[in-house]
Amino acid sequence: MRLIFLVFSLLITQTVVANGDSGKISLKNKRIQLIADSPNPRAFVYDVVINNGGCSGTTPVLVMSDTSTLYREMYSTLLAAKAGGKEVSIVTKGCKDNNPKIFSVYFH
Repeated sequence: MRLIFLVFSLLITQTVVANGDSGKISLKNKRIQLIADSPNPRAFVYDVVINNGGCSGTTPVLVMSDTSTLYREMYSTLLAAKAGGKEVSIVTKGCKDNNPKIFSVYFH
């Protein structure tokens, strides 16, 4: 019984929680797409490589919903960096429709 519990506990801790980051990048030549075809609009940031994302897709996505805290601020940060030619770091946690879900944006 203990062995079964131990194996089960290890399986639970191995659930997929993808944490990744882009490192310091410029958004100058990157595309940002807004999609509002569902109750959870989202913004995709194309041509950005997420290291250790753990998702089958590679395009980071910012889910914009009332339950997603600070999504407006993160989106504004992405747009400001793109417009100003500044660098950002994108951190992801988990997956949304197989793409890395943006969790944090650092403005450099």
